[in-house]
Amino acid sequence: MKDWMMCWKLVAFLGLALACGHAAGQSLAPEAASTGTTDAEAAIQWQGGWISMPASCLRGDFHSLEEPGPGTAIPLVFDRGYRPFTPPGGPDELTVENTSETFPDNAPDQLARFWIEGLEGEAVRRFLLSEKSIDVPAEPDTVKVTLDDRNWPTSAVWPGMEKPLFLEGTGDFLSVAIRGFAARWAYGDIFRLADPVERDRRRSESLEEVPAVARQPSRVERNPYTTVYTQALEHPRLAWITRRLELWNRQPRARLTVRFNRRESEMPEIFFLSSTLPCRETLPQTRTTAG
Repeated sequence: MKDWMMCWKLVAFLGLALACGHAAGQSLAPEAASTGTTDAEAAIQWQGGWISMPASCLRGDFHSLEEPGPGTAIPLVFDRGYRPFTPPGGPDELTVENTSETFPDNAPDQLARFWIEGLEGEAVRRFLLSEKSIDVPAEPDTVKVTLDDRNWPTSAVWPGMEKPLFLEGTGDFLSVAIRGFAARWAYGDIFRLADPVERDRRRSESLEEVPAVARQPSRVERNPYTTVYTQALEHPRLAWITRRLELWNRQPRARLTVRFNRRESEMPEIFFLSSTLPCRETLPQTRTTAG
């Protein structure tokens, strides 16, 4: 029985490694092909990131992963997350996104994750679960981050950079609505105005801009690989909105995630999200999901 369980655990992580390696190679191959290289030549490394899973998948008191042979040992990190089939133990087990308050989505030790970097495209790495605890030494804080009065980053500079990776306003949310009778028709009327002065006057009269504001100072979480800033915002058109900025400690890289729940309305409006970059020919990679 014990051998069967170990085999099952090995297969589970082998499948996970296959998925990670295949995804890394497959997603980057089209970009390489556009420069005249083949899929086999597109062995671009996975630059580093978290692999996450429900902690209940582990089926044991495991604290790390080990590669067979003289390989690398990687610590498992346990974070707060969703816990099904049980009521929340208190307000601290609920996030602002959990409006139903049925099951906790911020319960302790519900999410297991580990850090992988240097994974070549189409590569496979195999791990075994281990009960050993591993400490990863903290690295010196080399990223210079400026913050606003609500503790949200306004710029970040890594060693060797002349300009910050992003500027103030990154992660800001803004809605634009139209005032007046039959407001949807006003869009076309404004766009058709040839006189820029008159167009600006009509815009100021008809358009209403409403920015989201911070509900509280951002929460900062540091680990050996990244620093994460998380903040809840408020906006009259949204039931809730959160933003999360993750900064890599050892390379000039950031990931901005904004999630929101729009209140049901037929009101004509446009939502804008700011991603302010300081230099030309630098464009963010964006992904939009709905559900």
